[in-house]
Amino acid sequence: MNHSVILWDVSFKRLPYVRSTKMADMFAGGGPLFVIVRFLVLPGPLSLRWTIFSRLLIIWGMLWCFRGFTIIATPLPNPDYTCRPYLQ
Repeated sequence: MNHSVILWDVSFKRLPYVRSTKMADMFAGGGPLFVIVRFLVLPGPLSLRWTIFSRLLIIWGMLWCFRGFTIIATPLPNPDYTCRPYLQ
């Protein structure tokens, strides 16, 4: 018998079922692919490599910071159904 906790999600409840995620994957991968091609293949005489690289590192650092806040702020139920809370 499966006793794992299933979290309710409004997007699965309200949005229609999607058979394939190919269009979403292409949409999500198009922007980074364009930046990589511009960064590596077509630098040009007025290179934006340092600008792109510094912005990438700033965004990456902000994402790690936001991840830290969301880990602290997100209370998830314990998936172990045998665990019982108690106070000492």
